[in-house]
Amino acid sequence: MNVLTDFISRLLRAPIEGCACGRVHRPATGRVEMGPGLVDSMADLLPSDLSRHASLLVLAAPETEAAAGRRVIDRLRAAGYVIAEVILPPHPHADDMTVASVRDTAAAAGASIPDAVVAVGAGTISDIGKALAFDWQRP
Repeated sequence: MNVLTDFISRLLRAPIEGCACGRVHRPATGRVEMGPGLVDSMADLLPSDLSRHASLLVLAAPETEAAAGRRVIDRLRAAGYVIAEVILPPHPHADDMTVASVRDTAAAAGASIPDAVVAVGAGTISDIGKALAFDWQRP
């Protein structure tokens, strides 16, 4: 584990106190992985209780699909997962309309409620993936 990954892992375990609502919160993200070779070991990074024949929704933007998304999809398919892919338009916004559009596109691609959501990218792509995973109560 490198220094940055170790630091982020500690942050993810730390409670968030001092909220105006009076409650103590915990980050919903359980793990962050960074480093070379992660695309090639993507199937091993998914939750261990997820069947190798599970349905996955893979989200990417055109840029992230070209950089890594296609390889992620190929590796996950080769590992036995059933993939529905949604390639968002360039520069998407993480808003309710985009999330609803992705949900509709996923349903049309055969993943009305997949077993898990994989977002290939950062920022907006991850935010959309997290919103869908939360709505569907999926990893």
